[in-house]
Amino acid sequence: MGNQAFKIQSKIRRAAGSTVTLGDKTYVFNNANDHTAVVEEPLHIERLLSITEGFRLVGAVADGEVVSTPQPKQPPAGDEPPKE
Repeated sequence: MGNQAFKIQSKIRRAAGSTVTLGDKTYVFNNANDHTAVVEEPLHIERLLSITEGFRLVGAVADGEVVSTPQPKQPPAGDEPPKE
């Protein structure tokens, strides 16, 4: 992941928001920021995204703007279930 920043979103939307502290950094996820945080530390990115039921990647960030978003995985052609 290098030195790139990523925008990560909490899948759990609590009315009061959530805070996550990793090392000396605290990330705030609330309604004011659409439950997202820009995370720059590679170990923090890895840790948050390892909690698949709690967090998702929104996209990469450059100059304060989201420059890419992950695309949903499409099944390879021919891997569709048979139709009845």
